[in-house]
Amino acid sequence: MLADISYLADDELQGRFTLSPELAVAASWIADRYQALGLAPSPGATSSAAGEPASYSVPFALTTGLRVLSPPTLSVARGAGRARAIPASAFSPTELSSTGTASGPLVFVGYAAQAQAPANEEEENTSEQGASAEGEAPLAYDDLAGLDLKGKIAIVLLEAPRRPDVRRFFTLMQEEASSFESAAEPLRAAKDADGLRALHKRSKQRIVAMLAPFMPGEDLDRELWPMPEDALTLKLDLQTMLASLMRKAASLGGPQFGFGEGALTTKVKRLADAGAVGVIAVRGPRSFVTPEDKSKDALPDLKKIRPTASGGATVIPVVQMKWSAADRYLRIGRKNQKISQLQEEIDTALEPRSVSLDGVTASISAQLEPIKSQVPNVLAALP
Repeated sequence: MLADISYLADDELQGRFTLSPELAVAASWIADRYQALGLAPSPGATSSAAGEPASYSVPFALTTGLRVLSPPTLSVARGAGRARAIPASAFSPTELSSTGTASGPLVFVGYAAQAQAPANEEEENTSEQGASAEGEAPLAYDDLAGLDLKGKIAIVLLEAPRRPDVRRFFTLMQEEASSFESAAEPLRAAKDADGLRALHKRSKQRIVAMLAPFMPGEDLDRELWPMPEDALTLKLDLQTMLASLMRKAASLGGPQFGFGEGALTTKVKRLADAGAVGVIAVRGPRSFVTPEDKSKDALPDLKKIRPTASGGATVIPVVQMKWSAADRYLRIGRKNQKISQLQEEIDTALEPRSVSLDGVTASISAQLEPIKSQVPNVLAALP
């Protein structure tokens, strides 16, 4: 069994959800193994030609992208004034968007996040406030507390307070680890301890620069990835480093946001359940990992979504707006603040700043069609 797993998990097969030619290679290999083990084709399996016995293949459809059937629209109106159309270059539907239109008053909902109190605070809060009706500990943070979202369009920040774009962060860390190992291997072979120390310094500086904005007040340069006494044993163990960072983040105090709180799927479901009819998502400037990412502020590429069997669409239109455009076209609350200012306040105080935009409405339209690809599922039955 371990040999089978090792073969299928090998990098040469490119992994799952890639739609690469290697997917068919893996499917054929699994079918051959089923046959060698004496298993029968599953009911519903197809045959390659009429009259031939059924194979082990049971095709199913994956949603691999979205086709925009007509240009999406987003407009904002203040009071009885004329609606202002947001330029098409400033926003895009997301893969979670339904097809349709939505209009309603705007509400800023922060990150639409919830968090329990840290363990040492939870007991104190429970004794002071009492447990909830369901017996759960009270929330230490709730962006939606007290908000009326029925019939409203929600403006929501992506990620979670003091947390970067997690997917991008992991990608950059993997690239850093790969680059480090490529440079370190010849230095180890040459027993170049000084070269390894210099490489460690450069790599560590880049990692600390990525992390520092999200862990204020921490001496990361001293605590993170210390240089071993024997420089020739230096390695960048990504799993160990990430585990250490997660423990450090958990020790900082304040609300502890679960990993899923940063996911747009979580946010949209929570908002739709609360009655929102549409969502405008914004990745605030503090959530970008690098200055280059912040400047680019890339919108979703609907042709490159992660393949899913069911499609990721929800029941309401969901668009993503560039933070620079949000700052330009939206003013929030009595102080007429920009979304970038509100994000800074939330991240600094770790307190919600949710508020209705009195007299401001928005309209969203998105006409999308899923792009489907047939892929093989390989099933067998006991004879």
